[in-house]
Formats: sequence, structure tokens, C-alpha cells
Amino acid sequence: MLVSTVLLIVPPRLFYFTSWYTRSLTDPAWNTAFHLAFVAFGLAYFWPRLQIDPVPRH
Repeated sequence: MLVSTVLLIVPPRLFYFTSWYTRSLTDPAWNTAFHLAFVAFGLAYFWPRLQIDPVPRH
């Protein structure tokens, strides 16, 4: 769960505090890629929390 937490916290900071933000505003492909990446990171974080874990624990 630590890895998924880092994946949820770090990318937005990299996105907004680097030139990636400007690039995503000007290039539709980058914009789509960032949207899909943020959704995937959020899913990776909430998947275990919703107990849809592929390795169930009792």
C-alpha cells in the first residue's frame, strides 16, 4: 500500500511543478496521457482499500 500511496502523491507534484503542465495544455496527446495516468494511479490506490484485492486476506 505504500507504493500506491506514493503513486498517488508524487505524480501531481511532478506534473504541476515542472514543464509537464504547460505541455499538457498545448498537446492533446499529453493531456490525454496525463488524465489516464492520474485515473490509473487513483485506481491503484483505492483498489486495495475497496477490498477488491487480487490476493485476499482474512
